[in-house]
Amino acid sequence: MSLLNVCQMREYLGNIQRPSGFDGSLSMVDFLSRGRVAKLDALHPEVRGELKVLLEALVWSGEAANRLTQAHNEIVMTRCSMDWVLNRHNELMRQLESCELRGMRRRTRSQRSEEENKGLQAEVKRLQGEVETSWRLGKEKFLKSEEFETLCSEKASVYFEHGFNGCLAKFKANGYSEDDLPDLVLDMVQELDDMPKEGEMVEEDSSGPKAAHPDV
Repeated sequence: MSLLNVCQMREYLGNIQRPSGFDGSLSMVDFLSRGRVAKLDALHPEVRGELKVLLEALVWSGEAANRLTQAHNEIVMTRCSMDWVLNRHNELMRQLESCELRGMRRRTRSQRSEEENKGLQAEVKRLQGEVETSWRLGKEKFLKSEEFETLCSEKASVYFEHGFNGCLAKFKANGYSEDDLPDLVLDMVQELDDMPKEGEMVEEDSSGPKAAHPDV
């Protein structure tokens, strides 16, 4: 562009009048498109062509700027939406982890309770087995002890005495006297009279050899 064309373009731009109601919010493109040009016919045709190209470039630049601004706003909104989605996702993941942790703790407590229950059942069975074994061993030991033999002897003597006394009473009821009894029967009666009673036998056992020798 020649110096003459530059000077004419400066003169053209200097003659552009501000549109009525202009408050500074209009873009350069709006300002140039709405302004009124003085002495436009006096410009050189080459200057008018270059000015037209300049105005078209300014219009394109304005549209591009508007589109870039709109795209930037959309990107900001999308980024905000993505931030909200990511925050929501992180919150849901924390809630999910918390639920899984609570479920794991409950399963652990349930398994622990089940194991403790099984252990208690096994302990009960073991104690029952020990009680049964102790009872069986104690019973066998008691049946083989002298105490059991003494008890059996005492009970046998009591039963024999009651039976013999019953027979003797029937014998007397039939009209026989003691003189009519055989000597063997009389000896048995005497031996039964000389035998200690059940209570006396217990007292004799308690005052037996151990009572005679307390230091043993």
